[in-house]
Amino acid sequence: MKKMIAVMSGLAMIMTVSSTVYADFGFATEPDEVAAVVQAYIDEKLPGKAVIEISEAGEVIVKINKTSFLNPNQQVNILTENLRSYLLSNDADYSIVRVVYDEEATQPAEPTEPEEPTEPEKPAEPEEPEKPVEPTEPTESAESEKPAEPTEPEKPAEPTESAEPDQTIKLGDLDFSGTIDVTDLTEVSLALLGDRNLTDDQLKAADVDGDGTLSLADLAKLRQYLSKKIDSLD
Repeated sequence: MKKMIAVMSGLAMIMTVSSTVYADFGFATEPDEVAAVVQAYIDEKLPGKAVIEISEAGEVIVKINKTSFLNPNQQVNILTENLRSYLLSNDADYSIVRVVYDEEATQPAEPTEPEEPTEPEKPAEPEEPEKPVEPTEPTESAESEKPAEPTEPEKPAEPTESAEPDQTIKLGDLDFSGTIDVTDLTEVSLALLGDRNLTDDQLKAADVDGDGTLSLADLAKLRQYLSKKIDSLD
């Protein structure tokens, strides 16, 4: 505890020493030199947010405007502490620096050099008139094409039917394979779900209960037949 008090007392002495003492330690004490160090900090941390002036009494005054949501006093206190540490670490006298709040403190923008006048564009040279296209000699008429030989009329395609004309539609046999199996049951299931469109012959084969419509009753009866619970679909 005693060591901590001694260290804090030493820091307080450093903060309150005069410029003469800083000079004895080799610190920069001239206002111009100190102002240059402060300007380096402003350029790095707060570009365009502060203005540095040197008073007649040789005091370096840092005018800062609003840089965050903090109130003016908080901003001044924080910048004061930061500058103190920065100046001490760069061997510069802090005792002649003072931070104040000024809403109009902004660094003036550097004047931009006037743009050089551009040379007027040269008028486009007139284009030479295009030469008239020479008339082309008439080409000899092509030999008259021979009339195309008449093609034989295509025979009309024979209508395809789900079941052959001489084959009797078998109840439950939707793929007309001659046997009733799980494939036929799957077709009925998909048709009931709306994922399969059945032909007229397939609808007749799927109507195993004979009521003229495809329903869950047909699916149930077909499932019973495949599981050997009933012997016939008739």
